[in-house]
Amino acid sequence: MFNNKKNLFWILVFCQLVSGCGGRLPQPVAIERPEDSSISCVKIEKELYSIKKNISALLSASISNTERDTFVGFVGAFFPPAHIFRDFRQAEKVEINALRERHNLLVRLAHKKGCGKNKFFLTIERQCEDFYTLNCFLPSK
Repeated sequence: MFNNKKNLFWILVFCQLVSGCGGRLPQPVAIERPEDSSISCVKIEKELYSIKKNISALLSASISNTERDTFVGFVGAFFPPAHIFRDFRQAEKVEINALRERHNLLVRLAHKKGCGKNKFFLTIERQCEDFYTLNCFLPSK
C-alpha cells in the first residue's frame, strides 16, 4: 500500500513539472526598429494594416486556446496527466501586447509626421508582477 501512494505522489509531481512546458514560446515583434526615424506615411499605413490583421489572427488563436485549455482543465480534474496539454505560456497575449505597443508607436510617429489623422491608440494589457494581481497576465520568462 505504501508503494502505491509513493508512485501516485511521483506521478503527480511529474505532471506538475511537465505542465509548465505546455504551449509555445512567444515570439513578440520588436517595438522599436532602427528604420522608424525615416519611415514614410505610406509605410506606416501598410504596417498598421498588417498589425491589425496579425492581432485579429492571434485573437482567434487565443480564443481557441482558451476553449481547449478549459476542456483540458476539466479533463485534468479527473485525469491529472491531461494538464500536460494546457498552455501556460500565453504566447498569444504576449505577442498581441507587443503588436499593440508597435501600433501605438507607429501612431505617435504618424502624428509627428502629420499623417496621423483618424488614427487611434490601442489599449495594452499590463503584465502581472505576482500571482495575486488582477486584470493582468503572467508572461513566460
